[in-house]
Amino acid sequence: MEDRRKITIADVARAAGVSNSAVSYALNGRPGVSPETRDKILQTAHNLGWQPNRAAQSLSAAKSRSIGLILDGDPSLAAVEPYFMRLIAGVTQECEKNNYSLVLRRASTAQAEVPVIEQWIASGAVDGMILTNVEAHDARFSVLVDHPDFPVVALADPSMVPHLPTLFSDDVQACSMVLEHLTQLGHKSIAHISGPENLSHTQIREKALKNMCEQQGIQYTSIATDYTSEGGTAATLELLTRYERPTAIIYDNDVMALAGLVALRKNGFSIPRDMSLVSWDDSVLCSTVSPALTSMYRDVVNAGERVTQMLLALIDGHEAPSQKEKPYTLMVRSSTVTPHHA
Repeated sequence: MEDRRKITIADVARAAGVSNSAVSYALNGRPGVSPETRDKILQTAHNLGWQPNRAAQSLSAAKSRSIGLILDGDPSLAAVEPYFMRLIAGVTQECEKNNYSLVLRRASTAQAEVPVIEQWIASGAVDGMILTNVEAHDARFSVLVDHPDFPVVALADPSMVPHLPTLFSDDVQACSMVLEHLTQLGHKSIAHISGPENLSHTQIREKALKNMCEQQGIQYTSIATDYTSEGGTAATLELLTRYERPTAIIYDNDVMALAGLVALRKNGFSIPRDMSLVSWDDSVLCSTVSPALTSMYRDVVNAGERVTQMLLALIDGHEAPSQKEKPYTLMVRSSTVTPHHA
C-alpha cells in the first residue's frame, strides 16, 4: 500500500543530517545557512517529495496583531519596581501607534517560560515576543533556535544572545561612570549589591566593576541577591558584619537601595556621612527620598518603544539589527559625599 504520510521538516532534516532550524532557513529562503548546506537541503527535500503545508502557511500569514512579553521572578517585585512598569509603558505606547496589543504573562523562572513560548508559537497567539532577563545558558534559547521564523528581540547584550537581534545598554560605560564619581570623592572601599548572578547583565556589571576596582587599587566586594527590598536589606546587613566595611555601596536597583538606606539608619548610620549610596536605576523614589539617591538614569520608556519598533519590523519581514540604548546619565544627588575619615 502506498505511504501517503506527509513529509515533514523533521524528515528532511534527518535525511540531510542537519537541524530542523537549518531546514526552516533553507526552505523559507532566509539567511542562516551556507549556500552548500542550502543546496543540500533543497535537493533532499525535492528527493523526498516535500511539499509546503499550505494550511500552515495560510495560518501563519494571518497575524494576531499581538506581541508577547513574559515577566519572570518574584511577582511582588513587579508591583513595586519602576523599571518594568516604565518598560511596559514604552511597549504599549508603540503598540497603540501600530494597532497592536500586548499579551503579558508571568512565569517564575526562564525555564517556566518555555511552555508559554511553545504555546504561543503553536497557536499563533502572538506574532513575536520581547525577551527579557536573559541568563547564561538560557533555557528559552533551545525553543527559539528551533523556531527561527518566530520573531524575537532580546533586551540583552549581543554577546549573550548571538542568534537574536538585541536592544542593549552599555553597562560597562555605566560602571566606569559611577566608579569615577566615587573615586573622585575619595572612596577606596566599594561594595556592589547585585541582582541574581545568573542574569547576563549582572555578570557584565560584576566583571566590569571588579576589573576596574582591581586596576585602580580599590577594595571591592559584592553580594548577589534578588532585587527585592528583603534581599537588599539582608545584603546590606551582611556588609555591616565584614571586618572592613565599605564606604560606598552600589545597589543594582532602586528598591534595594531604598531598603538599604532604611536598614543602615536603623543600625545607627548617618547617610551619607557614614556611607555613600548609589542606585543603578533612577526613579521618582530616588529623587524624593531624603537624602536623595545618586543614581544611574536610563530612558526605559524609550527602550520599550525602540524594542517594540524592532520587533514589529521583524514581524513585517524586515531586518532589525541590534541597537544600543541611549547612554546612561549619572544623576549626582546628596547620597554620595567624601568619606568623613578620608
